[in-house]
Amino acid sequence: MSLGVQQNQRVIVGAPYQPVDKALMLSLSIPLPLFNRNQGAIAAAAADEERAREQLAALRLKIENEVAGEYVQVTRLLTALNAYTQRTLPLSRSNAELARDAYRQGQVSIVEVIQAERQENELNASYTDALGQYLQVLAALNTAAATWAPLMTHPVNSSAGQAGEH
Repeated sequence: MSLGVQQNQRVIVGAPYQPVDKALMLSLSIPLPLFNRNQGAIAAAAADEERAREQLAALRLKIENEVAGEYVQVTRLLTALNAYTQRTLPLSRSNAELARDAYRQGQVSIVEVIQAERQENELNASYTDALGQYLQVLAALNTAAATWAPLMTHPVNSSAGQAGEH
């Protein structure tokens, strides 16, 4: 929108003096989208698509990191559980049984038997705690992997040039 004042004086040779013409001019322009072919909406849609792709990539990375971390924990706990079942718990059971046999034969006091049995019980409790942690981390790994699988089996076309072609 614009506003202006114009002043003109007409001079005609041989004619009497003419008064000055004064005019007030008002101009209004309205842009008509005849040639823009919805470029703004197309650009906004392309930006939305790119933002969605970036969010998907961030989500994939987060889930991959989560799966990797859970896998490391599962592996570490499984190694510890194997050590318990293959060495620590059998040795503890054997020590407690030997202490009971030695007590029956009068070679050790009841205090030593109680101490060996307490140690066996503490190791069993530690094994149970480690087994519980293993199962929790394994469940978290399964959940993360189940979340991750659909994202990997249904990839999104990442070529940005195809936004306007659909």
